[in-house]
Amino acid sequence: MISSNLKIISLFIFAILFFSSCKEEYPTEAVPDYSGKWEGLASDGGQLGTGGLSVFTLNLSQAGKNISGSVTIRKAVSADSYSGTITGKIVSSGGLYGLESNFVLLINSCNVSVTLTAVKNYGRLVGSFNGTNDCKGKITGGTLVLDKK
Repeated sequence: MISSNLKIISLFIFAILFFSSCKEEYPTEAVPDYSGKWEGLASDGGQLGTGGLSVFTLNLSQAGKNISGSVTIRKAVSADSYSGTITGKIVSSGGLYGLESNFVLLINSCNVSVTLTAVKNYGRLVGSFNGTNDCKGKITGGTLVLDKK
């Protein structure tokens, strides 16, 4: 009797360990939709080359976990704007989803390369960005909050 119960318990523990080690890239629930137009304010301490405070507009298309589209950055105090393309992917960690993306654009004759990470939070994209500006050096600690339009 003890031997039989021990076998059943061992089999049960094995099944739990086996199935808990099987990981999917995405859980069975649907990948969140990041597509559409997102717009809002971003701050970067002046490193981006737009004067510190900017209006970011992202027009995103989504195919599964892949993101592509356009990015426009406009100075908050003038009509000057700069456009580029954005590519990225939706990533998952511990059941939470986020957007990891990259874009390159030309600001005041300077090549700017940015890595942006954001999460959806109550209908907003909230995130941070870092990168390089060929004329100003490293871009660190940029933050943004974008609303879906």
